[in-house]
Amino acid sequence: MTTQGTPSAKHEVLARALTEHRGALRAFVRARVEPHDVDDVLQAATLKATEHLDALEDPTKIRAWLFRIVRNTLTDAHRARASRRALVYESAALAALPESSAATPCGCGITLADSLPPQQSAVLRLVDLGDATLSEAADSLGITVNNATVRLHRARRGLRERLKQHCGVLSARDCNDCACVSEACSAH
Repeated sequence: MTTQGTPSAKHEVLARALTEHRGALRAFVRARVEPHDVDDVLQAATLKATEHLDALEDPTKIRAWLFRIVRNTLTDAHRARASRRALVYESAALAALPESSAATPCGCGITLADSLPPQQSAVLRLVDLGDATLSEAADSLGITVNNATVRLHRARRGLRERLKQHCGVLSARDCNDCACVSEACSAH
């Protein structure tokens, strides 16, 4: 009787595979990210592998399964970096506005972010308004990276909905030109 399909057997297979393929996984990640991000990506991938171990149908194919998880984690990391980069560019564009349009900036985005549930607002402030990575935000909040990802997604969606209801716009950048710049924003 084989026990390869049992949860404890799968954990043993995963532990052995992570040890056995550590060098190859590290090299794979190192070729695709900055050196300071390698450990974060590997840690996030290991966490995902552990959390989704029940999805491993054939333990003999664990190497391919692990590399697929690492590739997906790399994609997530690149998307998060691109999102942060876009926010930086958006902030720079707002700062570069002519003095006349920057004189009365709208504070709806920040005010409305504070109206989100505290768990969502906290991760949004750390990642989008601060310079924390998703992993750093998760550590700071004492939650998993996956949980932080879900909270950030919900926070962004909630903020977008609140901006649409309040200002009629879908982004903080567009909010600078919204109709509520004067009186409505000062009421918040």
